[in-house]
Amino acid sequence: QSFSCAANPPNGTNIGIMIATDPNPEQTLRYNITGGNTNNAFYILSATGMIRVASSSAVNPGVFNLTVRVTDNGSPAMWSEATATVTVGGGSNLPPVITNQSFSIAANPPGGTQVGTVVATDPNAGQTISFSITSGNTNNAFNISPSSGLITVGNSSAVNPGVFTLTVRATDNGSPVMWSQATVSITVTASGGNLPPVVVNQSFSCAANPPIGTNIGIMIATDPNPEQTLRYNITGGNTNNAFYILSATGMIRVASSSAVNPGVFILTVRVTDNGSPVMWSEATATVTVGGGNKNGLVEDGFTPESKVDPVFNIFPNPSSDGIYTLSAENFEDEAVIQIFDLAGKMVSEVNNFSGDRVSINLEAMPKGVYMIRITAGSFTKTIKAIKQ
Repeated sequence: QSFSCAANPPNGTNIGIMIATDPNPEQTLRYNITGGNTNNAFYILSATGMIRVASSSAVNPGVFNLTVRVTDNGSPAMWSEATATVTVGGGSNLPPVITNQSFSIAANPPGGTQVGTVVATDPNAGQTISFSITSGNTNNAFNISPSSGLITVGNSSAVNPGVFTLTVRATDNGSPVMWSQATVSITVTASGGNLPPVVVNQSFSCAANPPIGTNIGIMIATDPNPEQTLRYNITGGNTNNAFYILSATGMIRVASSSAVNPGVFILTVRVTDNGSPVMWSEATATVTVGGGNKNGLVEDGFTPESKVDPVFNIFPNPSSDGIYTLSAENFEDEAVIQIFDLAGKMVSEVNNFSGDRVSINLEAMPKGVYMIRITAGSFTKTIKAIKQ
């Protein structure tokens, strides 16, 4: 969920309420902030989910991505987490809009080789954007042009096969200065053309404390190179070695029954091929552990027992003419689609959407950033659309 406020508001200022529901009747929910609260800028009311200012001097222009945990009072207690994005500005200055982007390049190209240009826009007319890489740039493999966002090779010997996950910051020149960040993934392929495996984030669930060896689920991955084989291993998130994964098949199993307690495990799974050179990719396997009690539902997602979450995408984005296509995968419900401008005014609406794609027409609207909200029952998803 997303909120905004001016810079340095008085302590106690209301920012917004995190909305959550519980599928178990008559249970109560409690809220707490578990991450992203730089300098303890905010606090949250445990009983209501209201986010408030805790330290006025810490609420400076920029974006806070707070992790909020919602816990029920069932037996056993269950919880879910979601992100509360708080945009802090001054006056009417809004932060740049930048989305995750991907590029690819062959291994060890000459210094200065162009990789791709990071695209960002600013909803404030007349402002300029500067770009910088803030993390993930191992051995200074890449450079980015502050003015254009063009990524080039900085250290040829460091650009080896694999995937670089760069964090790129886009900063405007407004008053106060505002910025946003996104992930730029650069896949480096070998000169022989070996490509890394393809694996996406996946979700599973199980009861608490199942017997050792219980099957949790299979991580599905593919390799774009014919006749190669894949190997799987868990590289992170496996608290108390609760699980293990079969190297040859990707089946996740219980390793320690006593460690599989109610909550959510976010395992990092690496999939490695046997090409030359060896290539690998990583994704998360989210394992929700419960008992008879179901997890609470935090807005912006389905309940954890859903096997496959719906996926919504909009393209082209940005759009030059304001004509978009919204696509839906793994979605079998009926939704209402509402489009809002940055002032919060609804400018368009689509009712009773139940297919796999729909056209959205903002041709008559001015250039800028729009928020597309998809609502189906208690499920809500918001996507940014940019008209250039």
